[in-house]
Amino acid sequence: MESPPTSTSTAFDGLVFSLMGSLVTLVGILTVLITVRSFFRVDASRTLAWAIRLGLVLMLVSQAVGVQMIAEGGNTFGAAGALKVPHAVALHAAQVLPALALVLLASRAGERHALRVLAVGATGYVGLLASVMAQTYSGRAALDLAVVPAGLALLGFGLLVGSGAVALSDLAASRSPTSPTTLGGPTGPAPLGPGV
Repeated sequence: MESPPTSTSTAFDGLVFSLMGSLVTLVGILTVLITVRSFFRVDASRTLAWAIRLGLVLMLVSQAVGVQMIAEGGNTFGAAGALKVPHAVALHAAQVLPALALVLLASRAGERHALRVLAVGATGYVGLLASVMAQTYSGRAALDLAVVPAGLALLGFGLLVGSGAVALSDLAASRSPTSPTTLGGPTGPAPLGPGV
């Protein structure tokens, strides 16, 4: 019986695979450096800065899972664990958390309130990631839910959606004609912030 072709079955395939590995290594090193740099001064509000930092840290988790997929030469852990699921969920934190922070900034919510809402959303996202990692590393398929991962997923999803709902509610309230933060509203023009 003939063995299936691998990613290095020809010289050209081996060269492409090697180049891809070098590129992944370079991106990984740069991501580590950018993540470390983000914990120093960031030219952004505290809420957005923390969203960026947390997103980058979770991106590193995603890259670690990606390295495992490359090292093992496949996407399955154990009997049916799908490594692509935690890889994707961790990767998209770099989009979801800053997006939540930007909605909070657009709503002109106070910094302390915005940080609290972001903390709830980030906790939810980490819970969601923990659920898919527990599911994957127990060797179970993505939809073959065990009790603990299912509970973590529901809790994490609830916290994430709840924080998004609060941010959108704050945004809608800030756009309301009766809102004191609306430009030209009944209380007069609102201050636009420093430097404006």
